[in-house]
Amino acid sequence: MPSLTNILSRLTSPTHSLASELSPVMSSTGRASEACRQVLENDDILQQIFEEFDMTGDLNGDDNSNRHSLLSAALSSTSLLGSSLDMLWKTMPSLIPFLKLFSSFQEVNGVNMIYGSITPEDWMRFDNYARRTKNFIFSNSTSINEIHVDPSTFIRLASRRSAESLFPSLRRITYPREALPRADPFLLSSSVERIDLAEVSQDSDKALALLSMLSGETPGLKSLNIIGTSSITAPLLRPITQLENLCSLSLGMLGQAMDNKIMQWIGSLEHLTSLSIDFRTRDPSITTNSPTFVGLNRLTSLSIAARPFQVRLALEQIRSTCLEELSITTWGSSTGGPRPHRRGIVRQWTSFATVANSRWNGSLRKVFVQHESRISGNIQFLDVFAPLLNITTLEELEVKQAETKLAIDASQYQRMALAWRKLRLLHIDCVPHDSPNLTDILLPFSQDCPNLTSLVLPITVVNVPPNVSPEFHNLKFISFALIKVGNTLAFARYLDCLFPNLIRVRSIRDSSVYVEDANNTVHPRSYYFSWVYNWVYR
Repeated sequence: MPSLTNILSRLTSPTHSLASELSPVMSSTGRASEACRQVLENDDILQQIFEEFDMTGDLNGDDNSNRHSLLSAALSSTSLLGSSLDMLWKTMPSLIPFLKLFSSFQEVNGVNMIYGSITPEDWMRFDNYARRTKNFIFSNSTSINEIHVDPSTFIRLASRRSAESLFPSLRRITYPREALPRADPFLLSSSVERIDLAEVSQDSDKALALLSMLSGETPGLKSLNIIGTSSITAPLLRPITQLENLCSLSLGMLGQAMDNKIMQWIGSLEHLTSLSIDFRTRDPSITTNSPTFVGLNRLTSLSIAARPFQVRLALEQIRSTCLEELSITTWGSSTGGPRPHRRGIVRQWTSFATVANSRWNGSLRKVFVQHESRISGNIQFLDVFAPLLNITTLEELEVKQAETKLAIDASQYQRMALAWRKLRLLHIDCVPHDSPNLTDILLPFSQDCPNLTSLVLPITVVNVPPNVSPEFHNLKFISFALIKVGNTLAFARYLDCLFPNLIRVRSIRDSSVYVEDANNTVHPRSYYFSWVYNWVYR
C-alpha cells in the first residue's frame, strides 16, 4: 500500500488539468474555496476518500497544510470527488441549496423563484445533485430561517421530469414540528421508504394532506413514524389505514385517535416487524371485549406505552412467536392504600414478565420496563422479574423506576449473572441502596457475563473493597447511584483490576463526584496514571 506522503507529493501539483473535474463543486457553491472548506470540515468525507491510503506515516508541516494536501488529492480524481459529493449531498436539511444551483433563481417582489428560462447547464447541475440525495431531514432551525419560495417553482421543475420523480433516489423524509407547515407533497414518490412527522395537530393542513396522499404516492413506503398531539382524532388518522406494506410503524401521543378500526388495521399488516405505540395522551377508544392486537405474526420489536391492562392485552393477543425486543412503559395506580397499591403493581409487572417468558423464551433479547408513577415501600427485584431469569437469550435489560425502592442483594445479582450469560447491557435505575460487599456483586458479572459492556447499578458505594486478581473483561461503562468513597484513586484501581477495559465510571445522583470532568465521569486507568505522574514527577 503506498504511503500517504508519497501520494501527496505526486498529487499536490497534478500535471493534468482539473477544470472538468472541479466544475461540479465550483458550480454548486459559486466559489472553489467554499467547496474546499466543506470537504475539509467533514472528517467523514476525508475518511471515506482515504480509507485505502496508509495513514500511519508522519506528515510534515502543520495540520492545516496537511488537510489542504488531502483536499488536493481528493480533487485530483473523479472517483474520489464523486464519493465526497455523494456524502455532501446524501442528507439535506433544506431545498434551498438545490434552487441556488439555477443561475436564474432570484427574488422578485419579495418572493424567490426561478425567473426566466432554465438553461441546459443549470438543469444538468441540478440533476447531478438531486440524484445524489437520499434523505431530506428538515430541522426546526432550518424552517425558521427558510426563505419564502413561490410554490410554482417546484411544480415547474417537476414538470421537466416525465417518468421519474424530482429526487429519484430519495428514501427518507423527516419533518419536525416547525417544518410541518412547509411540508412539500411533491417530494412523495415510489422511491420513498420512510416518513417521519412530528407533533401533527388538528390544524397541520400540510401534514394531514401528506397522510391522505401516502397510499397513492408512496407505494414503497416501509416505515411511518408519527408523533401527534391531543387534538388529533381518529378520522384524521384513518387515511394511513390504506397502507398495506409497512414493516415499521410508530404512533406516538395518539391515544385519543386510536379506535378498533385502526387497531385492526395494525393487526392486519402482514409485513410489520416493528411496532411502537403510545397511548400516553388519553386512553384509546377501543373496546376491551373485542380482539384489538390480534395479528402481527412477524413482529420482532414491540414498544408500548399504556395502562397495565392494555399492555397485558397486547402481550396476550399478539401472535408473533419470534419477538426479540420488548419495551413497556406504564403509569397509574391500583385501588386502595399504599400496600394494596404496591401489591397490585407487583402483580402487574410479574404478569408482564410471566407472559414474556412463556411466549418468547427462545427469542427475546432486549427488555425495557418503566413505571412512571411512584411506588411506596420496598419491592424485592426478583419478586417481580424472576420469570425473566428463564430467558437465557436475554442480552439487554433496562428497568427505570427512579422513585421506587427495588431491594436487590448480592445473591439476586449473582442469580442474574448466572442466568443471563449473554448479557451485554444491564441498567437498573431506582432508589439507591447500600452494598456491604461490592465484590460479591461485581465479580459474578466479571466471571459469568463475558459480553457485558454497560452496567448501571442502584448502589451507593461507600467503602473501597480490597483489590482482586486482574480479570480480562470487555466492560466499557459502569455507573453507580452514588459514589461516596474517600479514596477515589484506590477505587479507580479496584475497578481497573476487575474491568481492565473500562472507559467510564459515573455517579448518577451526585454531581459533586469527579467534578473535574464535565460529564461527571472518571477514566480509571487514565486517572490512575495521571495521579502517578503528578506524584512522581512533580
